[in-house]
Amino acid sequence: MTRNAKFQIFIPVFSAILLIGCGNTNEQAVERTAAVAIKGKVSLKGKPMTQGAVSFEPTDGGREAHGTIGADGTFTLTTFKPNDGAIRGTHRVAVKASTGGKKDLVPLKYQSYSSSGVEIEVADDKTDITIDLK
Repeated sequence: MTRNAKFQIFIPVFSAILLIGCGNTNEQAVERTAAVAIKGKVSLKGKPMTQGAVSFEPTDGGREAHGTIGADGTFTLTTFKPNDGAIRGTHRVAVKASTGGKKDLVPLKYQSYSSSGVEIEVADDKTDITIDLK
């Protein structure tokens, strides 16, 4: 067998080994079971928001959770599969909504995790969240 033929066999075999090693780790499996079903309501200046999106970012790392804000201001979070919630721990929150054009319905401050100032604790006994943006 020529050197080139050995190389052509080596690459697919090596690639397969790497892909097998990239499966779910124990850490990922634990993180998935750590999701807590979260629902809530978002209001702006005391009035329920009627559209937009809310995002939760764990402060200690991990996968973000996202939800769509309904016409009544309610949302349900998704992290790994639809409506499974968010992982336990402290999360920074961002809220975005626009008219479909360039007009934002939420002050710029609340559209970023780093500037919103909104932090929420996700725990088994804290599953109904109220976010009131000023």
